[in-house]
Amino acid sequence: MVFPALLWILLLTYAKALTTTMIRPVIKSDLPHLKRVIDANDLFPSDMLDDMTANYLLKEGDDNAKAEEIWLTELVNDQPISVLYCTPEKMTEGTYNTLLLAVHPDQQGQGRGRRIMLHIEDL
Repeated sequence: MVFPALLWILLLTYAKALTTTMIRPVIKSDLPHLKRVIDANDLFPSDMLDDMTANYLLKEGDDNAKAEEIWLTELVNDQPISVLYCTPEKMTEGTYNTLLLAVHPDQQGQGRGRRIMLHIEDL
């Protein structure tokens, strides 16, 4: 029965190759997904996320690049699976503090937290 096992491995490899990922700024429609990430990690009451992102999302219609805060998410097949929140360190230039980093438990152990941290360092 080696053939079915090999076929299964090939199918999993093919499915993984079809998975698309992207890191981008958070938008308002991401909030329900990000709340699930926060709840799944039992970090804090996810209802707080609305207030936490309010000022940032006000700038969404303009240009988030003008915002001092940085909110990022990684999408897997167009669904947010992680959240990163950074604020600038006062009295410095280009120094940020990461206050929130969470990856949905189903996606942990795949280097996703590391990848989003590397992304923020390149901004």
